[in-house]
Amino acid sequence: MKNLRCFLLICFFGFSLNAQSLEVVYGVSTELSLTKEQLEKIPAQIREDYKQSFTNLKHIKYILQIKNTTSLFKMQESMKNEALRGFAFTKVMAGFSGTYYNNYQKDIALNQVNAFGRDFIIRSKMKNMKWKLSKEQKTIKGFNVYKARGFETIKNNSGEHEIPIIAWYTPEINLPVGPANYGNLPGLILELERNKKTYTVESIEEKENIEIERPSKGKRVTQAEFEEIGAKVMKNLGN
Repeated sequence: MKNLRCFLLICFFGFSLNAQSLEVVYGVSTELSLTKEQLEKIPAQIREDYKQSFTNLKHIKYILQIKNTTSLFKMQESMKNEALRGFAFTKVMAGFSGTYYNNYQKDIALNQVNAFGRDFIIRSKMKNMKWKLSKEQKTIKGFNVYKARGFETIKNNSGEHEIPIIAWYTPEINLPVGPANYGNLPGLILELERNKKTYTVESIEEKENIEIERPSKGKRVTQAEFEEIGAKVMKNLGN
């Protein structure tokens, strides 16, 4: 047992000191947002498609590629998945869409997304999230992870809302990144809880051939400008 622990510690420190090119795979899970009573009021076919979408979630994987001080995060494409019934709705349910690029040394965070029939590149900063670190810890995939809490303000048709974010990060992999544009913590985020969805690491591999390109296709906007465009589109649809 003592030898095994020593071996694991060597592996952990090896990640922390030497891993400059990593590929991290995350799975996603969520809970049913409708109650049993609400489900019973939905037509049978729609109800079954809704339930099938949750079953399909196990096929959704997100890939985080890290090289030096940059990272790229996006959903893994699969023709097999696209053929699944209700998978288009499953992708929406999964939460994160488009491509997320980070340069944590320069504090650059970009989200390239197709919306309203156009391509956009949404600019923000990784350091906008204010984390409250905790001593609470657990183990994920053999790594000791620590809990951090934050809050994020989002806008929709009903106004502004503050939603809680929980991140579990490991100092044993000393890289301040994670799913989407979340990071700026003293270690890689292995699990992220956001808006009733949980993104949990499934595998971590060192890779030598990772090449990360900064997104360049799309109209450059801030998050506030993107939300304003969305509000105008929804207003026009309403009219």
